[in-house]
Amino acid sequence: MYTALVSVAREARRFSGGVYDLGLHVVWCSKYRRPVLSGRVAQRLEELIRSKADERGWQVIAVDLSAFPTRVKAQNRTRKHRAAQARVNGFHAKVRRQRVDHHHKAALDLIRSFDAIAHERLNIAGMTKKSAPRPDPERQGAFLPNGAAAKAGLDKSIHEAGWGVFLGILARKAESAGRGLVPVDPRNTSRCPRVPCGHTGADNRPTQEKLRCVRCGYTEHADRAGAVDVGIRAGLVLPVA
Repeated sequence: MYTALVSVAREARRFSGGVYDLGLHVVWCSKYRRPVLSGRVAQRLEELIRSKADERGWQVIAVDLSAFPTRVKAQNRTRKHRAAQARVNGFHAKVRRQRVDHHHKAALDLIRSFDAIAHERLNIAGMTKKSAPRPDPERQGAFLPNGAAAKAGLDKSIHEAGWGVFLGILARKAESAGRGLVPVDPRNTSRCPRVPCGHTGADNRPTQEKLRCVRCGYTEHADRAGAVDVGIRAGLVLPVA
């Protein structure tokens, strides 16, 4: 929660009862708790603030781009702060219980419906790994965009879905019920499932949702085609004729 606090001086105004001076404060609340207002971002923001103030004829007294609010140690929190924290923790616990309950019900439905189940062996830790920084070779101490902001949303969605928790529950239920569970290498699961084509290439995916083989013309929803390919590799599904 980083905040830009800007104090702008304006001319004092008079009225019948006295004189007052009105100051304006601009507050920036970012979505993530990390120093977004630093480096080039902070410099550009201050330039925009001063430029807008000059257009309005205002005098900027101070521009403070600092962290606010700061973290408070547990022993220094007030009673209201602790109560609010307990309430938020309760919301998170409820979401977790709902997610785990859905995982158990979905896994039980699969176990009751099929004798063998195949799934992609996903490297979830690698998929949600933090993007490596890209140093700028032309400027010392500066970095190039590495897509971390865009990837943060995907990482959050993966963690909220709880893929690893679901696969763990599914594995335990499958073992208990004597069902077969076959993990499959997820590489090249966007290939054409038709025999004898099997063409693999990025041009097979004109959109995120659609798979269209450029060699044989096979068209299917990408998720369904990937599921068929996983079943073929696991030996549970016959190839598409």
